[in-house]
Amino acid sequence: MTTSFTCIVCGRGEFSLLTEVGRGGKPARFWICSTCGTLRQDPEFKSHWDPRAAYESGAYFQENSELPPERMWKSQRADARWRLGFLRRRGEAPPCRILEIGCSAGAFLSAARSAGFEAEGIEPDPSMAAFVRDQLKFEVFQGIWEDFPKAGPWDVICAFHVIEHVEDVNRFLRFARSRLEPGGTLFIETPDALRPWTARPAWVDWFDLGHVTGYHAASLAHVLKRGGFDSMMIDEREQLRMIAEPGEELNEQESWGDAPIRVRRAFEAFSREHAGRRRRGAMRRVLTAPFRQLMALLGR
Repeated sequence: MTTSFTCIVCGRGEFSLLTEVGRGGKPARFWICSTCGTLRQDPEFKSHWDPRAAYESGAYFQENSELPPERMWKSQRADARWRLGFLRRRGEAPPCRILEIGCSAGAFLSAARSAGFEAEGIEPDPSMAAFVRDQLKFEVFQGIWEDFPKAGPWDVICAFHVIEHVEDVNRFLRFARSRLEPGGTLFIETPDALRPWTARPAWVDWFDLGHVTGYHAASLAHVLKRGGFDSMMIDEREQLRMIAEPGEELNEQESWGDAPIRVRRAFEAFSREHAGRRRRGAMRRVLTAPFRQLMALLGR
């Protein structure tokens, strides 16, 4: 189907509809690019949504997480340690300086500081930014990355679950490149359009209404190359993680093969697994209802 919008990755305008149900059962419209297999949320469908207002007001976190900053920080510590280990395998070591775009409750900043790195963050959500600044004692800019006033440079720039929210990805990459030391490192983590539901299928990570684009490894590497970054390390377990360094800006023609077919198959596999989990959960509730009712009568 030809649409009025184009793919952020390959620039084509032919898509096939993937789903009209978003995270939490909310109405949405997500497409697969028929050329490169990248996911795209329909910009016309979500044209009423103001991302700046949602992120800076705290509405996005309030809608997508019931955790206050303290509990969010605790829940993110395991991921933070893994991310830091991945970065260190790249060869990064103290006392290099790290800037994290979208630092949330500061778990990664805490892990980095404990390991001897210098770290600071950018975070639009006011409650998260206040927690990171006042409780964890980090320097943090409260706002959107476009408004960040510092020029740097930093040795490492990290953005975990940020790039999928960005409409103008070329501008985002220019922002990162302009603030990196020569030979610096960009560390991106984003849901994988080919493996977004393998470990946590009930999460329905990809159909968050704040997401704009869903990458797989080849499409993310292509976007990075176009933005002047060479991909150096890739990991695709649970999430897509990619470490890159500044290189030449190239926009070479890619051969995408059967990527669109593989993305749709991944979605269909998720749909079957998620539906099965719902059925099993409903069956457990039915089978345990008499026991729960008996316990209630006994006052336990």
